[in-house]
Amino acid sequence: MTSAPEDRGPKPKILYVEDDVRLQKSLTFILWREGYEVLCSQSGEDAVELARREKPDLILLDLVLPGIDGLRVSSILKKDPATADILVIMVTATKRREHIVRGMKD
Repeated sequence: MTSAPEDRGPKPKILYVEDDVRLQKSLTFILWREGYEVLCSQSGEDAVELARREKPDLILLDLVLPGIDGLRVSSILKKDPATADILVIMVTATKRREHIVRGMKD
């Protein structure tokens, strides 16, 4: 028998950066139900601040965001020793090849 998420000790923390509120709410609920602590952001600037302050275990990062885009956010976080080790997964619905290629390089 598996234990309930609250019995597993500290919950892994995920920062989900998505400007589409419907998508954000849907995935946040799924992750929360699976036992994760989920922090949400809808802008690149806010995501950088949250990542530095909260030190999540994982960042799910949309490419297209208001303000600074996801690629720039990832670059900022990877250059900062305080956040460089946080795993970042780029999440996008864009079909723009140059965004996808650049995201894979950074």
